[in-house]
Amino acid sequence: MKIILTVIVLISITQSSAQISINWKGYQWYLREQQNSGPGPNNWSSSNVWVDANDRLHLKLSYSSSNGGWTCAELYSQTSFTYGTFKWHVEAAIDNFDPNVVLGLFTYGLPDGANEIDIEVAKWGQTSSNANNFFYTVYPRSLGGHAQVSSGTKISLQGTYTTHRFTWSTNQVNLQ
Repeated sequence: MKIILTVIVLISITQSSAQISINWKGYQWYLREQQNSGPGPNNWSSSNVWVDANDRLHLKLSYSSSNGGWTCAELYSQTSFTYGTFKWHVEAAIDNFDPNVVLGLFTYGLPDGANEIDIEVAKWGQTSSNANNFFYTVYPRSLGGHAQVSSGTKISLQGTYTTHRFTWSTNQVNLQ
């Protein structure tokens, strides 16, 4: 069985059971600390998230034989984010991620997945050199939260610095 490892930056109004948090960019962010939990299932560790002296957020995957393998990172906010521009600067060779690694940059507002907007770097376990590794997905409220509009492509980069953004308005999502 393949395990999908996930590194997630989640902008959410999810209720928090985690007590571990950081302040970053003017918001309170909660760090996930959980074992064998979805998506995945994955092991989540708050020690895989930190902010450095230059105010840069770091997310990592780590391996430990004592905890049974890989752990990943997730942070989320209880702040309700709605219309506006959301932008992430990523410094990593995202086009060369292991086929089982997922980087998710998204909003997730409601339990039914409505108004979820995703930018995902993932091969979803596919090992083919031609596999798509970059996806945009929108789950609009107007479609009941279950329908989705999605597009995937294969990206090859010349460096390790990328910027990802979307602008969400009342009648559209512009992904860049």
